[in-house]
Amino acid sequence: MKSIDISGNVQIIPTHCFLGCVNLQHVSLPDTIITIEKYAFRDCANLKEIELPSGVTSIGDYAFYGTGLTSFIAPTELRSIGVQSFANCANLGSFTANKKLTVIGKFAFGNCHSLTGFVIPEGVATIGYGVFHSCNKLSDVTIPATVKKIGDSAFYGCSGLEEVILPEELIELSRAAFQDCSNLERIVIPDSLTALGEYAFKNTAISSISIPNVTTIGRGVFFNCQMLVSVTLSKKLTAIGDEAFSGCVGLLSVDLPDALQKLGNNVFYGCKALSETVSLNVTEIGSGAFEGCESIRKVVFGNKTKIIGSKASYGCIGLVEVNGSTELTEIKDQAFYNCKNLERVDLPDSVISIEKQAFSGCEKLNSV
Repeated sequence: MKSIDISGNVQIIPTHCFLGCVNLQHVSLPDTIITIEKYAFRDCANLKEIELPSGVTSIGDYAFYGTGLTSFIAPTELRSIGVQSFANCANLGSFTANKKLTVIGKFAFGNCHSLTGFVIPEGVATIGYGVFHSCNKLSDVTIPATVKKIGDSAFYGCSGLEEVILPEELIELSRAAFQDCSNLERIVIPDSLTALGEYAFKNTAISSISIPNVTTIGRGVFFNCQMLVSVTLSKKLTAIGDEAFSGCVGLLSVDLPDALQKLGNNVFYGCKALSETVSLNVTEIGSGAFEGCESIRKVVFGNKTKIIGSKASYGCIGLVEVNGSTELTEIKDQAFYNCKNLERVDLPDSVISIEKQAFSGCEKLNSV
C-alpha cells in the first residue's frame, strides 16, 4: 500500500493503525482529525511528508517514529507531542512548531540526525529527558523565557551546537543536559540557576564560563572540558561534586569562594595547567582533589580545614609550599606523594595522624 485517502467524520487515527507500512508514501486526512494515537505511523520508512489537519491537538507516543519524514509543520491547534513521537526520523531536517504547543515528550526528536534548527515555542515549561538526544546537526536552538527546566540528557550529543543562551528564569539544569556537545563553546548561565546537574557540560568545548548564583556544582559537570581556561564561580558556592573539573587540562586558575563547604573527590584531577596559588577553606579536602595538577606551586589551607584526603595532591610535581590551617588533624595516605619539588610544609600541633606514604617521594622536603 503506497497511498491512502481517509474520508468521512473520522476524528482519531488509532493506535498501530499504519504501523510498519514500509511502502506507504502518501496519506490524505480529513479535517475532522483531532488525535494521532501512539504508534500510528511508526516505521513507515517511505512516508516522507504528511499534512495534518489544523484541528489536531495531540500526537501520541512513537506516532511517527522511524518514518522517512523530511520536514514537518505542526498544525495550528497542536498542544502535545508524545514520547519518541519523531525519534529516529533520520531525514527530518526541519520542524516548524506552532504557538500552542506546550508539551514535548521524552526523546521526542532523539536521533533526528538531519535536524538543523528548532524554535521551542513560548509556553513550553520543560524540555524533557533526551528531547534532542544525538541530534548531531542541530546548530541553532531557541529556548523561550517560559522554560524552567531542562531535563536529563536533553541536548546530549548535539555536536553541532556552538552557543546556547539559557532563559533568564531557568531553575533546573539536569544531569548530562549538554553532555558530549563537543563543539559547544559558549553558554550563558542565568542568575536564576542555583545548581548544575551531574555531567551537565561534560566533554564540551566551553573555554570560559561565569556561574553567578550557583550554590552547587554536581559530579563531573565540566569533566574533560579540555578547552576550559577560566571559570568564575559564585561567591555563594557551597559544594563542588566529585570530578567536577577533572581532565580540564587547560584550566589556568580558579578562585574558590569562602562559602565553599564541600570539595569532592578528584575535583581538579589532571588539571595540568592550574598554576596559581590555590586557597581553600573547607573542612575536608576530597581524595585526589588536586591529583596530577603538575603546575600548582602553592596551596594555602584555611582554618576550617581538618582533613587532607588520600592522594589530595598526588603527583603535584610543581608544588613547593603548603601552609595554613591551625585546625588540621589528619593527612591521609599518599596525600602529597611524589611532590618532588615540595620544600616546605607548615603543620600545626593539632595534627594527630599522618598516614602511610603521605610525603613519599618528596625529595626536596626540608621543613615540616
